Amino acid sequence: MRGHEEGGSGASGPSLVRAPVRSRTVPASLRRVLWGVFLLVDGAVLLVTAVAYAALYLNPGIFWWAQLLAVGLPVLAGLVHVLALVALLARRWVLFGVHAVVIVLLAVRLVPFEQLRPRPDPGAHDLVLMTLNVPRHGPSAEQLTADVTALIQAERPLFIGLQETGVGRLDAPPYQPVIASYVSPAVDTMGYELAVPQDWTTHMPIIFRPDAPGELIVEDQEQTVLRGGRDDAGRSLMVRTLFRWQGRSAVHYNLHLRSFGREKPWDGNIQIFRPASWMPFLRRYRTAYRHRAREIAEIADRIDAETLPVIISGDLNATSDHWAYRRLTRGRTDAFRRVGTGWGGTYHATLPLIRIDYVIAGPEWEFVDAYVPDVRLSDHRPVVARLRWRTESAGTRSR
Repeated sequence: MRGHEEGGSGASGPSLVRAPVRSRTVPASLRRVLWGVFLLVDGAVLLVTAVAYAALYLNPGIFWWAQLLAVGLPVLAGLVHVLALVALLARRWVLFGVHAVVIVLLAVRLVPFEQLRPRPDPGAHDLVLMTLNVPRHGPSAEQLTADVTALIQAERPLFIGLQETGVGRLDAPPYQPVIASYVSPAVDTMGYELAVPQDWTTHMPIIFRPDAPGELIVEDQEQTVLRGGRDDAGRSLMVRTLFRWQGRSAVHYNLHLRSFGREKPWDGNIQIFRPASWMPFLRRYRTAYRHRAREIAEIADRIDAETLPVIISGDLNATSDHWAYRRLTRGRTDAFRRVGTGWGGTYHATLPLIRIDYVIAGPEWEFVDAYVPDVRLSDHRPVVARLRWRTESAGTRSR
């Protein structure tokens, strides 16, 4: 009887009623709203990514706004990957397929597959070239001088193209040109010679080592100030240097393309929800890009007309996703994209997210190595490239 009472369910015993289980699934109506918001954001990101991707082919004289978007293409690429993952988890296969195609196109653009090709071994007789934008920055003049000197001693380039580095002239005979004090130790004690155009009024000097293997000789220089618009503020500068190395003549172009002003949007000057704070920047960038389009076209036409082998280096104020980069690398090779090691960002030196400083060469040259030294003596980081004459007759061409 006791066992029956314990295991039975007599009519007089209390009945066990289960409480209803609450569903934890998101209501269908809310799911539709969330998915609609996702599609809206996703479509906007894909559209902006497409415009930024196309900026490489769009003349900034008309499509200046696309050039602005191109700066953020690596960030947009990251967003596309995140959105693709959401589409995959949601099992929206068509949408995921669209993202997969976009990711492949971005990989072709952003991943330097050229670096997977075999590269030559460095040699003692390679031409080591450095480009550096080094205005008068630093905690003190003494510290800046020490930092620049240490960089040159560490890298020992044979040829250095400088931007924003002033050159003056002695007031007494022999009235020779003198470079800014923070670079002068290289000329005074390290065996470098200063090469400047005849009028000496330049911020784009060249210093070189005449004792370089193969005998490096600078024969002539010419500076051009390009005026793409009525104003000369931030205009583009170009110094053409005719030189000989290992018995062969070549030309080097030291470039500093038009900038966008010292005041930057990310310095706390923009409030997203106050158009009055960012509209002046848009107008300034529109004007600068339109002027730059004419300046770059003139520079590229002059370089294309050269009959001697060409090297280009300097501060282009443009990433590799900009029209300016494509125009100047057409038929030529970008050193870092071909043989670079490391991240490669050159600006801003404190957190170098983008690459705007380059060494580029024509098909007569072969790059051996390229890298960006980890120094913070300016708002730019330098680029060092090692190159040599190409032995085979066939040249390489960049994208």
